[in-house]
Amino acid sequence: MTTDELRRILKVFGITVTDFAEEAQGIQDRAARLATASAEEAAELLRDLCDQLADIEEKTREAVHAIEEIKRDLLARVGEAARARAGGGA
Repeated sequence: MTTDELRRILKVFGITVTDFAEEAQGIQDRAARLATASAEEAAELLRDLCDQLADIEEKTREAVHAIEEIKRDLLARVGEAARARAGGGA
């Protein structure tokens, strides 16, 4: 993964988290009025909640995957260097 790709993933993740935090407050405010909401309003609230959760979950997975890829590459390279140092070759 290139540094530019990692930056893009993390930038999108940061924006998504910020948007999620803002939207979460609005969803909480709407949920507080759920007892008096119509069936359509309740369904819309649940759709919005599911959309927000799905989006944050997707972006979280992408960010974690990028970090895990870096960790795997790092461990592999350090392991190769350690084996070479010990005389085990590459």
